[in-house]
Amino acid sequence: LSSTGSNFLGGDDFDEKIVNWLVDQIRIKHSINVGVDKIVRAKLRGVAEEAKIQLSVETSTQITGVFEFEKSNYTYSEVLTRKQFEDMILDLVESTIAKTKEALQAANCSPKDISRLLLVGGSTRIPMVRELLIKEFNLNPEFYVDPDLSVSLGATMQAALASGLYFEDIVVDVSPHTLGVGAFGE
Repeated sequence: LSSTGSNFLGGDDFDEKIVNWLVDQIRIKHSINVGVDKIVRAKLRGVAEEAKIQLSVETSTQITGVFEFEKSNYTYSEVLTRKQFEDMILDLVESTIAKTKEALQAANCSPKDISRLLLVGGSTRIPMVRELLIKEFNLNPEFYVDPDLSVSLGATMQAALASGLYFEDIVVDVSPHTLGVGAFGE
């Protein structure tokens, strides 16, 4: 009946919240600003993604690593709790909830008109996301489709429909991740 979302919001945005927190922690402990170094930020993005994934199943995670900055080696070791992470990402999650309300309004529906709630996308693994959606829709979510595959399938189908094409067989999972210089934040 309706489709909406943010083309500029994804898992990297959640990771970036952790990266910024790590940059702040390193600034406090070492009196340096690693936020300006693209290579250090790229390394921190990797550990931030791991922490995000871990916090979907654990209530805290230890983030440790070594990085080089201005020809010196530094270490960091921080504990990030799920509660801290949830506080960091609340604005992102609330913007997603707002998008669900927009979709309902566009379909002339209300939450009580929804009978099933199928969660898709990697961020639905975050407990707070599920909890807020349960609260909004008063439904237990369903998880029978792989969250990442469903995004790829949905994007493929939406593109086909938007271009007026119909395919009996749909190619899936062509490239579910950003490629190229995006790894360094360019």
